[in-house]
Amino acid sequence: MEAALLADGMAPKDMYPFNLARAFKALDRIKPGVASWAAASPQFIILLQTGESDFRQHLIASRRQRRRAAASLSPLSFDQTKIFSSDLAVIKGAPNKENAMKLIAYFFRPEVQVRLESQAGLIPASKKAAAMLPAESRKWQPDLSSPDHLINDSAYWADNFEAVTNRFKEWIQS
Repeated sequence: MEAALLADGMAPKDMYPFNLARAFKALDRIKPGVASWAAASPQFIILLQTGESDFRQHLIASRRQRRRAAASLSPLSFDQTKIFSSDLAVIKGAPNKENAMKLIAYFFRPEVQVRLESQAGLIPASKKAAAMLPAESRKWQPDLSSPDHLINDSAYWADNFEAVTNRFKEWIQS
């Protein structure tokens, strides 16, 4: 939905809640040219490998994958990205809550974030950690101060995932 609305000119700041009528109207324009609506990640990979699909909207998880994608898709740009947050939680009533909280605190140490996120190609949660990333990792990071980037609204999706997904599935069948 987000990609359709961005392609239709919607500003990231205006994304949520979705204007579903506008999103589906944008998707209607590309529907005839879509080779396949893949249902799972392995299917995306097969479609790309066989040449049936040229492109897939996805999170490029590692620096190596980003470099490979950038080399193979010359117009590819990281000027506008969709950024997903990761959540860490301790389940209510967890038997080892104290140690779980210690583990979360450990993950949020800037030096730990630098070690983990620079290897995974992800964005550190801490601005201090982001500044500590090696130059090679920083060059693949989006500028979080840019209004062109869209930060995924996890709360919106938690409340609306089923309804939006069902509507999308119905639209595919139409």
